[in-house]
Amino acid sequence: MSLISRWKYLFSQHPNLHIIIHRVTVELQVAYLRYLKKVDIGEDCTVHRHAKIDGRNPKGVHIGDRCRIAARAIIFAHDYYGGRDAVDTYIGNQCIIGYASIILPGVRLGDNVIVGAGSVVSRDVPSNCIVAGNPAKIIKINIEIDKHGRITNHGERPQKL
Repeated sequence: MSLISRWKYLFSQHPNLHIIIHRVTVELQVAYLRYLKKVDIGEDCTVHRHAKIDGRNPKGVHIGDRCRIAARAIIFAHDYYGGRDAVDTYIGNQCIIGYASIILPGVRLGDNVIVGAGSVVSRDVPSNCIVAGNPAKIIKINIEIDKHGRITNHGERPQKL
């Protein structure tokens, strides 16, 4: 029996096995970042595969509780390689960082912030809002997120100045 046939058999007998394997890899990623890289990660966080946390200054990244960081997201805590100026980047509690988003160094995200996919966050973001774009702009304010990451109050659009 070939290796592929064995995997097909295994997945056909255990249909939820791929979900279990995914959860284990996500947990291993968080453990690796927390204990080996010394990144300050809160409780019940999810960091998906291929998400990048600053390798030059990993202790400068602070992630709150119940945050979700999607694949290919990048969080920086320094300006450039070889530079001596390292700044801290803070992500508040219960934030959701979308696919392929970039959080630049020195940025502070408040609690309950959603960053849209592909956004580049270059400025501080207040709590309870949704940001998107390059550079990221606030598109919704006063949102509410429950403990499972679902939006319970969609908020309203910010007033134009």
